[in-house]
Amino acid sequence: MTTIRNVLSDARLRQGFISAIILIAALIGYGMLRYPLIISETGAWSVFAPAFMLLLYGVAAVWGTHRPSQARNRALKCGTAFGLVVGATFIVTISVENFVNLNGQGSTISTIGFMLLIFLLFALAGWRSATNSGQLRLGIFASVWSAMIGVLIALLFGFAINFLFTQRLEQNLQVSAEYLRSGSHDLETFTFWNTLDSASSHLLEAPIIAAVWGTLGSLTSLGFSQLREKFADNPG
Repeated sequence: MTTIRNVLSDARLRQGFISAIILIAALIGYGMLRYPLIISETGAWSVFAPAFMLLLYGVAAVWGTHRPSQARNRALKCGTAFGLVVGATFIVTISVENFVNLNGQGSTISTIGFMLLIFLLFALAGWRSATNSGQLRLGIFASVWSAMIGVLIALLFGFAINFLFTQRLEQNLQVSAEYLRSGSHDLETFTFWNTLDSASSHLLEAPIIAAVWGTLGSLTSLGFSQLREKFADNPG
């Protein structure tokens, strides 16, 4: 009964993950229709890169959720829980960046603070999963999975903000050094490109960063476990 329940849970998790990928791909397609100059202004790579990485995410999700062992199933649940928190943190970060008028120093402090919080969450996901399983690889797995979940949430929110609050984003970007250097003649198209570029960087970097911090968290957890066992065996 437990095995059947786990299989159904993994299937729902996989379906939800793939559905999010399909929805993000649809939003990118809608953006291409809404901003037809995106290819000529920024090149095909600006669209191909996030689309290709979303495909890799889909492949990874199918592999990670296909008939996992009981230990990997627990790591998936742990990573999903932390991933939802990471996603919520991304939502707050994006909201502050786009809708809160901070000065230069305040913006820098806010960005670094949220970034460190996300890194800490990656480490905690690794710690928790390694503590539950006693395995380094499952700690890293949970951390990377949390990053993938968090990034998909961030992308869904980011593209929604792009389409619903285009004028606000244009206002934020029209005096940015990046826009002035780009030579773009269409601010709306540049705004969509900026969202695509951010999506690509998050899709690529988040799992790598999570692997590093997840390794640190997992090693710390396993190290403490070994110390506890050592003191338990030699109480004197």
